[in-house]
Amino acid sequence: LPVGGQLHIRYVPKPQPELAVSLDGKTFTPVPAELKHANYVPCLSLLNSDVTVQIEDLGASQCDASEGRKLIPERLWQDRLFTDCTVTCGSSEFHCHRAVLANASAVWRTALESSFREGREAKLRIENADPCAVEAVLRYVYTREFELDYAAAALGLAHRYEMSSLVSLCAQQMLEGVTEENVAKRASTMNVYLEHEEVAKVWPEFLKIIGQDPSLIAALIVKVRCA
Repeated sequence: LPVGGQLHIRYVPKPQPELAVSLDGKTFTPVPAELKHANYVPCLSLLNSDVTVQIEDLGASQCDASEGRKLIPERLWQDRLFTDCTVTCGSSEFHCHRAVLANASAVWRTALESSFREGREAKLRIENADPCAVEAVLRYVYTREFELDYAAAALGLAHRYEMSSLVSLCAQQMLEGVTEENVAKRASTMNVYLEHEEVAKVWPEFLKIIGQDPSLIAALIVKVRCA
């Protein structure tokens, strides 16, 4: 490639993934490599700072680009590469990325930016919580996936760290699978955080579910008596 020249790289995802290069931007030569259908993110290693890079997305739809952006945090969670902070709960430690946590919670952002211990050590300590629920919250932060089993335990964490979207998700999920074994726990948990707008929205529906099932009413009364 001559000085001042241009190297054009084109990736076409459909129907068959193909990577091609060109010096004039018109005639492209396919790179002899077999590519599988997947979400690819452009990555260039530049040895010279006097290089101008221009990327044009010619093949991917808006949906494809959106999916690619979603996959990046998921990969960070799965691979745990280049982590720069730690979340601890009891004896459990979770290696995370400050940028991801700060973006998810204003409370975490303040702690990580502070000159206090959390900021200096890049370590967030979560007290009075179930480590499994903490892990479920962190997984949600990265992947936007959440396990129903931890909804009740995670609701308090979401409220504590001002994650309104997770508060809403936990409250919604607590309407599902209400049984005689968990009705009292769910009722108690939702009642604690009833002042939160997202919890208040689903509270009437939760009461309706209980009111339509005599066995749930009986189980709730028994738990109240025992308490």
